[in-house]
Amino acid sequence: MSEFNYSPMFPLLKDYTEYIKISDSYVKTSLINDIEILTVDPEALTLLSQRAFKDVSHLLRKSHLQQLRDILEDKDASENDQFVALTMLKNANISSSGVLPMCQDT
Repeated sequence: MSEFNYSPMFPLLKDYTEYIKISDSYVKTSLINDIEILTVDPEALTLLSQRAFKDVSHLLRKSHLQQLRDILEDKDASENDQFVALTMLKNANISSSGVLPMCQDT
């Protein structure tokens, strides 16, 4: 029987995500049983979830937009690839106004 060698299933990689600070009003540290812990006001979770749903419905990350642009500039990309990338960029432009969400059928 072969020897078992553990390796993590989902190893953490460098995080290149650009984060946005929504507020610093709802977080503080508290001393409980002589241990300092971070406490988060429940209203912060409401604010965070509202912002997250709006952003995920209306915005693409910069890296995603760059990938779509790269397809348009790729001489090896097919006509269909470029059509889909352009359509997604048009949808992203419309949806970024915050009125209509991203169209998921392209």
